[in-house]
Amino acid sequence: MQEKISISIDRDLLSRVDNLVDGHTIKKRSKAFEFVLDEYFKGLMVNNLVILGGSDVKIDDRIVLSNVKRLMNFGVKKVFIIGDNNFDILKNNFSKFGLEVGIIKEKTLLGTAGALKLIEGRINKPFLVIFINIKFDFDVGEMISLHKQNSSIATIGVTLARKNTIPDNIAVEGNKITSYNKRKNQFINAGIYLFEPKIFSYLPKKGTLDRDVFPKLAEQGKLYSYIITENWEYLGK
Repeated sequence: MQEKISISIDRDLLSRVDNLVDGHTIKKRSKAFEFVLDEYFKGLMVNNLVILGGSDVKIDDRIVLSNVKRLMNFGVKKVFIIGDNNFDILKNNFSKFGLEVGIIKEKTLLGTAGALKLIEGRINKPFLVIFINIKFDFDVGEMISLHKQNSSIATIGVTLARKNTIPDNIAVEGNKITSYNKRKNQFINAGIYLFEPKIFSYLPKKGTLDRDVFPKLAEQGKLYSYIITENWEYLGK
């Protein structure tokens, strides 16, 4: 169903849109606008999500489901859950929303980096990662857009230290993270990331993202941040 709208637009930008009208594929200005908007929103789509379930972590099924439903707005269709808990309830709930769900059981605890390494080869496009014990409500589209602008291997959500959290000493200049766990700083890792498949080459078979991956990426100038100022909460164990 189409709807008529009236907007004001920069003349140069309008000229660029009009240049898309070729009389064949795009026959008129309105179709050119539809094409541009469609391509823009396609650029914000991320199909795969990994949930790091950890060990002995308190799980609130309703909050996890709310987080995933929010990410579905940005194209998530397949979810991997990694950890040593029983995730059958979550799997059933996700399946009701048409999501493809894969559960990867950690036979021995490998740390966040080692756990993520378990799905190497199963994802070949940019993907989201969230911790199972966080709650968030912010514009993930802005984070995805920033990640693409920076051509980054890894963009991680950071926020200021809050109740029940300890600063991770993350130093940020602009959006680039210049050091991780070295300088005193009030920023903390918010447990939500956007990775390129190249990240797998940096992951050890056993180890953590905080200790073994992010500091190395920061030293190489390949780690970016998205600063979360909106609603975010660490639910604890």
